[in-house]
Amino acid sequence: MKKLFLLPLFFLLMISAHAQKQSENIKRQAQAMSDAVFQKNYELMADYTYPWVVAQMGGKEKMISMISSAMEEMAAQGATIQEVTLGEPSQVVKAGNELHCILPQKTVLKLPNGTVSNTSSLLCISKDNGTKWSFLDLAQVDEVTLKTIFPDFNTALVIPAKQQPVFLPNGK
Repeated sequence: MKKLFLLPLFFLLMISAHAQKQSENIKRQAQAMSDAVFQKNYELMADYTYPWVVAQMGGKEKMISMISSAMEEMAAQGATIQEVTLGEPSQVVKAGNELHCILPQKTVLKLPNGTVSNTSSLLCISKDNGTKWSFLDLAQVDEVTLKTIFPDFNTALVIPAKQQPVFLPNGK
């Protein structure tokens, strides 16, 4: 009788350990994408970007060129990305033949006259059962576009409301 009681507990522990490992994998890959920005490794950043976004930007080479130009223009205006902080991934859900979850992200942009802090959500997508993840910043996508890109989107995955950026002038 004792063995029958322990069996469900064992499976619960195994599921919990798998979820923890998957969460760590998601964060590790999202951090690699974030680090790529600071290292100006836009090719790696493009590799972690959801393929639909890459295609919308005209392909990987055009995307890399556009990001590089945008970052150079920002720097010329005295703006730099100061910090990117990742939160904890939400529960992973099945969406058609993909896995999805939400990862909170806070970005702080340093400007000559202050800082802008922006909290957004990344949609994390895996097409290979959680081995490789790609990311889509949901700040750039409305609900209609999201349903177009992901017709099998699982509505059990709650997307946080978009937040307005917060500007703090220097000296505050």
